[in-house]
Amino acid sequence: MRVFSRREAARLAVGGFFAAAASRLPALATAAPVVTEVAPGLFVRVGVHEMATAANRNAICNIGFVIGRESVAVIDPGGSLADGRALREAIRARTELPIRHVIVTHIHPDHILGSPAFAEDHPEFIGHAALPQMIRERGEFYRKGMHDLMGDEGGAAIMPDRTVSATATIDLGGRQLELKAHSRGHSGSDLTVMDPSTSTLWAADILFVTRIPSVDGSLRGWLKQIEEIKQSGRRALCRDRAGLGALAGRCRGRGALLGNPGGGCACRAEARRRHRGGGEGGGSVRARPLAALRRL
Repeated sequence: MRVFSRREAARLAVGGFFAAAASRLPALATAAPVVTEVAPGLFVRVGVHEMATAANRNAICNIGFVIGRESVAVIDPGGSLADGRALREAIRARTELPIRHVIVTHIHPDHILGSPAFAEDHPEFIGHAALPQMIRERGEFYRKGMHDLMGDEGGAAIMPDRTVSATATIDLGGRQLELKAHSRGHSGSDLTVMDPSTSTLWAADILFVTRIPSVDGSLRGWLKQIEEIKQSGRRALCRDRAGLGALAGRCRGRGALLGNPGGGCACRAEARRRHRGGGEGGGSVRARPLAALRRL
């Protein structure tokens, strides 16, 4: 089983990038993705509604970053080395502050394989307490699958420097992020990220809307995860393919919840209405995924 060290990841990020960019993915090498500031200093790159391909760089989930006064935290480094490098370009287009943390919300390849793109920044990689074992079990399989598709631009997983078994806090300088480890549900390694300064919760793949969920942990556990988030008081919903730009302005600083994969963001007041069943298009977490699953 092969797990990349920081040094190997850095070599992959530099040498592999130029080799692969020249031979296989010239049009995609350094293009920065479109990112949207959905709350002050909190940016999201919305994933495409596609299966992983060389053309889309496995950029199929929501990833992003938070800028503090002193540093930057990445929330999921992306689905490939190419995807991670593009996210890093987007960060550098907005700030020169050091990237000190890379938070991996769970094991799935569209969230973790972009890790080598940030190796040279020497950040603290953070993941769920179960993540190291899951990388040992799946990391090489995921790496090989993307390598077969994209060559060296496919990326790899990096073992976390710090793991979270319950809760943890990181400080970006005048801005703290609160991390919570969840029990087995959507996956066996889910972290959510709370930004108290904007009352914004990044729920990662615990929430899916308008796309069939990918659940390989526990279905009952996943339903429990959603219920916990629903009861948290931050009742918002993310996932309307056309809605992110329209809703982002209303969400600034008002308490939003960011789910995956990509697309919209609803403010707390609107989310309460949706959760009660009055949402436009029936777009609440409970109205769509849960009701449908409980009928199975």
